[in-house]
Amino acid sequence: MMQLLSPLVLVAVLATAPAHANQSISDGELARFTYAQQFPLGCQEAAYTSNRLRAKPTTDPATLHEAANTFLACAASPYGEGSSALFNRATFAAAAAFLLASRNEAAPQAARDASLARQLAASIVDYRRPNSVRTPALNNDPSPYRTDAGRIVRDATSLLASAGGSTPA
Repeated sequence: MMQLLSPLVLVAVLATAPAHANQSISDGELARFTYAQQFPLGCQEAAYTSNRLRAKPTTDPATLHEAANTFLACAASPYGEGSSALFNRATFAAAAAFLLASRNEAAPQAARDASLARQLAASIVDYRRPNSVRTPALNNDPSPYRTDAGRIVRDATSLLASAGGSTPA
């Protein structure tokens, strides 16, 4: 009977283990995703924020929220709307900032930020370059951030599961 109990106990322990234990992106790598982006003069606030984070990396949620919102403002600007590459770069940096912030917050805010990170990163994973006058027909190359955005989606989903948040649809 004791031998039968051991595998059952092991299964119970594994089922209740925190899901955040399998985060594949380190905090340092997330910080690099946040500050390693280059922004043009049209998004000088995003460039300034990126340079500031590069000079003094942080895990302070308030600073990361400010940075993420600045990157999203760049993505929504006329420059971001006119350039798919800039839009994806800014969105990727914002997703990384939100995920990094969520790792250093209490549960309710962490779940909100992880959900935002997952949503933003998923938009990059699903991205297809639109056809227009400037791009050849049937040019549906994915974003160059696709692989790392997929990792952010998985880590955000894992963090949400460990916090009792929602799982992907």
